[in-house]
Amino acid sequence: MGFWNTAKARLKQSKSCGPSPDNAAPPNARHGNGHAQGFLHVRVGDAFSEGRYVVKGKLGSGTYSTLWLAKDTQTETHVALKILSSDFYKGTYDLFEVEVQKTLASVSANSTHPGRKHVARMLDTFQHQGPNSKHICLVFELLGATISQQTKAAKSLRLPYQMTKHIAIQVLEALDFIHMECGVIHTDIQPSNVLIELPDPESAVAQALSPQSSTTPSITLPTPSIFTSPPPAITVRLNDFGMACWVSKHLTDHIQPSLLRAPEITLGAPWDPSVDIYNLGCLLFEFVTGQPPFPGRPSSRGSYTAEDDRLNTLMQLFGTVPEMVLRNAGRRDEFFDQKARLKRSPQRGATGASTPLEEIVRTPSPRASPRPSLSPPEAERSRSRGRSAKPLPLASASGDVVAEQAQAQSQAQAQGSEPDELPDEEVGVFCDFLKKMMATDPRERWTAGELLRHEWLKPKISASVSPDGLLCPPAG
Repeated sequence: MGFWNTAKARLKQSKSCGPSPDNAAPPNARHGNGHAQGFLHVRVGDAFSEGRYVVKGKLGSGTYSTLWLAKDTQTETHVALKILSSDFYKGTYDLFEVEVQKTLASVSANSTHPGRKHVARMLDTFQHQGPNSKHICLVFELLGATISQQTKAAKSLRLPYQMTKHIAIQVLEALDFIHMECGVIHTDIQPSNVLIELPDPESAVAQALSPQSSTTPSITLPTPSIFTSPPPAITVRLNDFGMACWVSKHLTDHIQPSLLRAPEITLGAPWDPSVDIYNLGCLLFEFVTGQPPFPGRPSSRGSYTAEDDRLNTLMQLFGTVPEMVLRNAGRRDEFFDQKARLKRSPQRGATGASTPLEEIVRTPSPRASPRPSLSPPEAERSRSRGRSAKPLPLASASGDVVAEQAQAQSQAQAQGSEPDELPDEEVGVFCDFLKKMMATDPRERWTAGELLRHEWLKPKISASVSPDGLLCPPAG
């Protein structure tokens, strides 16, 4: 707990490193379209690392990288090969992905923490000389679809209730491991960065490659669906540490998609590992209710912004932003008056919930509810202040690579039935769990380890969760 207490003290004492508005440009977003240049042209059959890795197909792409299915000729197994664009490491910020991944791997090798099993594992890293410049390459275990892809395929943001608990336990174990044993903050917990483990990767590859040819390089890997009944005992992995940083050294203050952004990030105040806890709280709210907690609806007349609306809703549900945060917030005067009241909001200075949290979670949204896009920070700078927002289709977006796998297969598996809802008798304990994760005061948020002992995650008779986070069917 030593580094956590140090981070809490730093949050109390230090000054903000700068603002983080919705339209702020992130590190390396130097090009007008928000995308990096210098991607390596890759074809099926290309070999890397002195012939060790042979490309079999494309799994996906992101802002700064592409992801490929490759055969490891030394182990005769398939892996995921991530190739960064050539300018990824040429910005004005340090980028820690390779260093963080090496730390996660070395700590995992000597740890018994259950969370190490729920973090995507880097197997190798090397540099590749392209026609014009070098590219950093990372090799990972082959994983399946993301939670985002499966919710999109099922046209439902709401997950089966027991599956939500199942995923929550495993992600919390991953966070406890990276926070407490590795000293790492992820900074980008969202559905597209939680991947489902393949029960048999080689069988999945064989099935995916059987109808393929070298002229159709895109690969879809069959993945267990989280929407089947009874729910499968899946394992999930926290993925994409492209924007991760150290507890003691931050990469940038421009972190987290706007819909999932902790208030201290919005306000430009110091932050610590609890931003990951807040992120996960937003996801669990969405998985249970079928709607994001803070979509942010700006005034059509420009009298308040999406950020104003998010802060107002947050304060109504989870309490006022404490003076400790405001005192160190670089953007305080932009949002608050001298009496710590919001300057612009539908309900000026509101501190009590117009709709109690308990009532909101009791009323899940319809199955096909659309959601605003989880835009990465670099995409947000093009949005005009005060412009009325239009609902956007369900979408996954990550600041880095999103492995677009198994969408077609997930659509076939989705049965069209409504996910089971939050039982009335668990509404209170679930709301308490959210309040421990999403408190406006970062000092009041529970750590991942503390949340794993919360009443909401304790096994029930109808369905239980084993100590390692695997869902267990009821006895008999």
